Amino acid sequence: SKSHIVGRMERGLSIGRLLVDFAMWCTIVCLNKIVTSGKWLAIIFTLIFFAMLFLFVFISVNCTLKFFKFPSSTEVSINVKSTTFPRFSFCNENPMKRSVVDTKGPYTEIATLLRQYELIEQNKPTADDYGLTKTKSRLQRQKRARVMLRLLMAKLSDSDRMAAGYNFTELVTECTFAGDTCTSADFTSFLHPDYGVCYTFDGNRTITKVGKTQGLRMLMTVNQDSPRVGVFDYLHTTDSATVWAVIFDDEDYPDFAKDGLRVGVATQSFVALSKRAHSRMEKPYGHCVDDDSAVSDYYGNYTYTMNMCQHVCLQRLASERCGCVDPLYRKAANESYCTTADQMLCLITLTYDVSAANTTEGKSLCECQPPCADGVYDKTITNSVFPSDNYKVATGTQRQREVLLDDQEGGRQGEGSDDSDDYENHVTYHSSTVTAPVSQGSTQTTVGSGVGTAASTTSASSTLSDSSTVTSTTEPSTSTTTTASTTTTTTTKKPERCPPYKPPDSAKDDLGGDLCLNTYNQIYTDPNIITIRGYPCTSTKDCKTCIFFSYPPSVGTFICSYSNYPLACIAKKNTGYLYSYLGGVLNKMQCSTLFSHFDFIPIGTNVPNISNWWTDSAGPISGDGSCNNDMGADECSVCKDVATSTDLSTINGSFPLHPTFVKTLNSETTPCKMAELAKEAANEHYKDHKRKKRDTPTTNSNSTVDIPGFGSCEFANKNFIGAQACIDWYKRNGLMIHVYFETLEVQSYAQGSTYPLVALISDISGHAGLWLGMSVVSVVELIALFFMCISTLLWGRKIRLANRDEINRELDNRERARARK
Repeated sequence: SKSHIVGRMERGLSIGRLLVDFAMWCTIVCLNKIVTSGKWLAIIFTLIFFAMLFLFVFISVNCTLKFFKFPSSTEVSINVKSTTFPRFSFCNENPMKRSVVDTKGPYTEIATLLRQYELIEQNKPTADDYGLTKTKSRLQRQKRARVMLRLLMAKLSDSDRMAAGYNFTELVTECTFAGDTCTSADFTSFLHPDYGVCYTFDGNRTITKVGKTQGLRMLMTVNQDSPRVGVFDYLHTTDSATVWAVIFDDEDYPDFAKDGLRVGVATQSFVALSKRAHSRMEKPYGHCVDDDSAVSDYYGNYTYTMNMCQHVCLQRLASERCGCVDPLYRKAANESYCTTADQMLCLITLTYDVSAANTTEGKSLCECQPPCADGVYDKTITNSVFPSDNYKVATGTQRQREVLLDDQEGGRQGEGSDDSDDYENHVTYHSSTVTAPVSQGSTQTTVGSGVGTAASTTSASSTLSDSSTVTSTTEPSTSTTTTASTTTTTTTKKPERCPPYKPPDSAKDDLGGDLCLNTYNQIYTDPNIITIRGYPCTSTKDCKTCIFFSYPPSVGTFICSYSNYPLACIAKKNTGYLYSYLGGVLNKMQCSTLFSHFDFIPIGTNVPNISNWWTDSAGPISGDGSCNNDMGADECSVCKDVATSTDLSTINGSFPLHPTFVKTLNSETTPCKMAELAKEAANEHYKDHKRKKRDTPTTNSNSTVDIPGFGSCEFANKNFIGAQACIDWYKRNGLMIHVYFETLEVQSYAQGSTYPLVALISDISGHAGLWLGMSVVSVVELIALFFMCISTLLWGRKIRLANRDEINRELDNRERARARK
């Protein structure tokens, strides 16, 4: 009633009066009805208000709890745009050439490891300096040998590791990018702990089209052996003829173990790329990191990856337990790489007793989080056989071919078919009989039918030499009715006797005195042996001398003696040339003695069918699995001999001769001529004690032109003796790889909050309007009420209220307004 309201308002301002007054005027649902309605209506409105208030509070609490769970989701988007070609790194899986390691010098420890590993694998007695026999598992033994090899390689200087590895043209025979030739200038080299010398293609090229024609194409060779000298040049720890490769961005670390791919020989691989980008959130929505200072101590400015963090974790664990770290990963400034066999075993067993990552101890050991942003190259790899059975491999550009043939003194001369399987004797023999002109007597030569060796009978006093052979030959022809016949004469050369080779006086400082000259005087003075002491011989053995025959001795006679042949080969024991020459049991020259002081170059002589016969520890023993004492010499493989070529152009990196000097040799060079050339090269080399460097072949525009590996299967190329031999070599050593983008679509995966603070405020506001009828005005009213309550508590008794007359007038106005309605 009016008197009731007036009475209430005349009292002093209190919290109760303030709340009643607020309820009368506010916009919150039911409050004004509660204070202005009758008793029962007020009760009903009160129940409704509290029910709505409960629902609002319940829903708001759930929304708040949801917010503090920090939920997130991943949004996928696809963008199409031009991109930059990534970097492409590759290595030969075989880290070092066996022919270089066997020269010893800085590689002595590695040579010892490989020799012991090889003998242990063959169940032959040998020392075990590296704990290889402590396991019966062949795989475990190979793993130990590989890890030990890695430790020993890390001890070498960078220059020694580069010298034992593969240069660019040995690995890359041909390279094009988007149809344009790429050269060694487009690549940079680096050393990998496991794979030795590796190369990186510096992409930095914008790709606007997709497909293999817009990508990188490379013909590569692994060089298990050279085309002309069939010496296996892989380490025994290398179990596959493979190229390792990895594709990555500029700022990334090339991680072969995580992102690498392998391409084996006789394979053509198409690597189609597409790119994904990931964006992750930091706490509280995720656990990513932008950078890790601990990782930076090891990997510097490379982009952080989770794998890097795990590598660092392993290095710290290795440092703690082994006292050293693994060369496979990078190290901190205060750490050192492991070097001994005991440390190798510690590294291998490092993780055997490590707690699982999901345990408390495991998490404290190594807690690695993913990066907040990274890119991933997805690879779709398709393989096919390369080369096909009859495909004659063609390599390089015309300029590259010219460089190759220039290195071969113009290449193989004459005309011959590229399809021939015998480039050296490219004529085909047919049945015919010819008579050669003679000045006195007569000579009649009958050539047997088919391909074979002509039989010759020569009368005395012939104008031909004593060892002449006359043969009738015909060039191959596509016609079935016409055959062109010619007569050729082949003369067997008589043994050469070369003048003694003496190095220039300026070389004395490099040769270390005359001890070898005095001790092995017979070798240096034998007229049938040529010795090259010092440059261009690069031998690292005691005498620094390369030796070879000026004229090969009789068939079956080797330079030195092996006394440990099996009984099946008893006739071959002690049949070496130097044993026969020196005479006497006390003076016999054993191969173990010769090869520890000299390097022997086999030119036209037979060599034993023994692996690594050129080392001081080579040679079969009675327990050799290739034969036994009950076999005959014809059945025992090590009883046989292997012929070598007299063509000096076949000499390559398998022998300790400087590459620049080897370039001066060709198929016309005789051993004596080789000695003359060696003396000229030595005089030039030791002039002013400066080594002469080989110039890099360039074009007129100063752009690099690389030698195309061993070149194409063609008659002019001296590296191959025939088309089939060339095809077979590329099947053993060649592979092709194409890297290109199959799409320019970049799939982006972005993590984002699914319930941010804005969503929480929006939900609470919406439910406040739904259940309590609140709006922005209501919020302002509640804020005002809060400050008014504070003010009332502090100064409520002192606040002056409106007088009675004003209140009465207001009430009268309200009643009249109601009456009119």
